[in-house]
Amino acid sequence: MNRQRVCVLGSTGSIGVNTLDVVSRHPDRYEVVALSAMSRVDELLAQCLTWKPRFAVMPDAAAAARLREGLRAAGSPTEVLDGADKLAEIAAHEPNSNIGTTTEGGFQTKEDLFREVIRTRLADHFLAMGQELEDYQGPTAALLRSGLQTWWERIGNTLAGGLTKLVFSESKNFPEVAAYYREHVVATGQALLQKVLQRGIDRGEFQAVDVKMASLSLMSAMMFVLMWRHAMSGGGPGPDFDPHAFLQAHLETVLRGLS
Repeated sequence: MNRQRVCVLGSTGSIGVNTLDVVSRHPDRYEVVALSAMSRVDELLAQCLTWKPRFAVMPDAAAAARLREGLRAAGSPTEVLDGADKLAEIAAHEPNSNIGTTTEGGFQTKEDLFREVIRTRLADHFLAMGQELEDYQGPTAALLRSGLQTWWERIGNTLAGGLTKLVFSESKNFPEVAAYYREHVVATGQALLQKVLQRGIDRGEFQAVDVKMASLSLMSAMMFVLMWRHAMSGGGPGPDFDPHAFLQAHLETVLRGLS
């Protein structure tokens, strides 16, 4: 039987300790892949040596550096990351992972944490891309190529891209998070693509098409590579599949249809 992967927020707090106690009673069912603490370096160090997680997370860089030094001295392979949002990204990237959560670290609920990570790792990027669009003066086809490249580098090919998989898998359990994702990521991203396509039409570079349907065509390719990168775990097209090359090829097909 495959063990359930577990990420524990605030693992040194009372709820976190109790969560790990429950996990310890079922070693055949659970595997701890990540632990986090706000400031208790020594306690988190001891937990890492006991549980041997793949990742340990602390929001403060100085505290993370102390933990990293302690683990290195103990010969532990646990990788230390700093930043309060890193654990949710790891949970998104780890297939079949669950999160045990506490109030430690400034987030009162898992929903609060997910919304903050969605905002900082996804939504804010789309806002920045929108500003770049306003300042762009070149041909629209080049803008689409550059935009897709930027999306892949900033989101699709990073741990942040795995948040989409996490939202999909948890949407029934956390409908408010799914609604936030829809509004601030999906709707914002689609509106941005529609604006770019309409720009090309208005400038006479593209044929007049239904920009909503054309934007969905581009988004479908983006969603496919996200699922391949973060959820399929070796399934799908095969080891020679190049997601970035696929995105570019899909875009060129769309552009030929528009020209």
